[in-house]
Parts: sequence; structure tokens; C-alpha cells
Amino acid sequence: MIQHQDAPNEFPQGNTTVIIGENSVMVVDACYLPSSAKEDIEQIKRWTNKPVRYLVNTHYHLDHNNGNYLYEEAFPGVTIISHPETQKLIATRSWKEVVKSVEEYHIIKKQIETGKDENGNVISEKDFNDLKNYLNTAKTIREEFKYIKPTPPNTIFDDELNIDLGNRKVEVKFLGRGNTIGDVVVYLPEEKIIAAGDLVVYPVPYAYLGYPSEWAKTLQKIYDMNVDIIIPGHGKVLKDKTYLQKIITVVNLVVEKTEQEIIKLGHTSRIPKIQTTIENIQNSIDWREFRKYFGQGIKENEELFDDSIMGGLVRAAVFEAEAK
Repeated sequence: MIQHQDAPNEFPQGNTTVIIGENSVMVVDACYLPSSAKEDIEQIKRWTNKPVRYLVNTHYHLDHNNGNYLYEEAFPGVTIISHPETQKLIATRSWKEVVKSVEEYHIIKKQIETGKDENGNVISEKDFNDLKNYLNTAKTIREEFKYIKPTPPNTIFDDELNIDLGNRKVEVKFLGRGNTIGDVVVYLPEEKIIAAGDLVVYPVPYAYLGYPSEWAKTLQKIYDMNVDIIIPGHGKVLKDKTYLQKIITVVNLVVEKTEQEIIKLGHTSRIPKIQTTIENIQNSIDWREFRKYFGQGIKENEELFDDSIMGGLVRAAVFEAEAK
């Protein structure tokens, strides 16, 4: 597994997993920064002279597929695999985000020159200084992103795809929705290793969006598999299921408390006063044990827990319930 440093704009880059067989290579996820994907490709070529024949995009977020085009250039004919929904989203939403990132530099530069925001309002001194400080970062991202070519997956599957890399069997599986609508995992049954994408993120799960009630079920399926090692979408390799179980526990608890709150409202259609509902759920849970576990006494992790779990997960659970 290759871990990557965060991008200059502090966007966290996903892990890349490289699976080498006797005949060919599979890569799982392809970075946020093209420069990181290039470094990975160079590293793979140092590790083996076997071709990368398969690239799996675990989901549509940019930090897992911006480098697709570089793998296509370096390994002509590479099979890029994803769930059908991920393919659609990479071709549409993800590409729009790439274009937006390229344009951001010019937008910020213009705002600095005029002293006004996009709506023509005068920018405050603090915001003006923040923009000036961020300008070089936006330029760096622009220089990286302007060469990206739209490269959605060319091979899709619904439930499972079995691949033999040469004395190394790999199962690409869709176990259910979770972090996104099309999360897939890559499982090596003989080695008992699973690359879980952003279904599992360490040290604090990403829970801002998604489908919490389904996410818990999907994670339980991973827990029930014959797995010794979990490669998360971000963070260090996990050598047992302790962390996975803790995610399942907190997600199930939030889903349960959300369902109880919805029952109190006496309906399952539009939820009135969503912010009040969110706050009621947050106040009904004793977060101390979870915050201590995921936060590890590190301020940055604790703040991420507050934002992603106490905030994001609860909001996602309420919005999911509202949509039912």
C-alpha cells in the first residue's frame, strides 16, 4: 500500500494499493494529484516489469481517480473497473470538480485584483488576506489539474468480478452502499486482505454524506468475511477488526437514535425543523467513549470526530431518514 501526503490545498489523498501477480498487476485507486499518480506508476515499474492490467476505482471522489488518465497512458489497454454508479459520477460530478479547481485560480486572482467577491460585494480585510495566502496554492492545483483528461472507468459490474493476476486471485465486490452510492472493495481471499476504499477511513471515519443505515450493514459484511488485514481508503493498514467494529457500533447507534427521534415526530415524510432534530439526536448520545477512541487524545482527530461523526454522520442519518 502507498500512502500519500495531503495536497497543497490540504485535500487528503487516498491510499493506493498495488497487487502483483505472476502475470499482471492490479492497482486500487489513483490519487488526487496527478504528480502523486506519476510517482506511484514509477514505483510500480521499479517493483515489477509486469503490466498494470487492472485499475479499480473504489468510488467517485477525486482523490481516488484523478490519475486514471495517467495509468491509461502508461499501460495502454488497462481495464479501469468500478460500480456503474461510480462510472456515471466520475464522468459527470467528478469532472465538474476538476474543471472547477482549474478555474478557481482565475476567480481568486480576479477577486484580489478587484477587492470584490463573485457577487460584487467588497471583501473584508481578513478574507482578502486569506485569498492572497491561498492564491499560490490554487495556482499549484491548477497546474496539476489542467492536464487531467476525463477518464471514467471502462468496465463496470453489479455485484462481483473475479480476476486472476497469475497465482493471485482477486475478488472485486459491491457489498452495498455506504460512503457513496457505488463503494466497492477489493478482496484477496487467500491472503485474507481487503482494500475497503472510504468505507473504512483511519483514524476518524469520513461520514459527511452517504447512507448510514446501509453503511453499517455493508461494514458488517466486511466484518463477517475471512479478513485479517484491512487497507482503508485513508490512513494506516489495520491488522485486525477492532477499529472496524467500533465504526459499526457508532454508526448503528446514530441510526438507532435517529429512528427513535423520527418516531417521536410521528411521521416519516418531511422532517420539520431539521436542525432541531439533528441537535436532539446529538444530545441523546454519550459521545465521550467514541471521541476518546477515535480522537486518541490528538486535537486534530478530536476536531475531525466532532465534525465528521457528531456532525456529519448525524446529519447524513437524518437526511437518509427523510428520503425514505
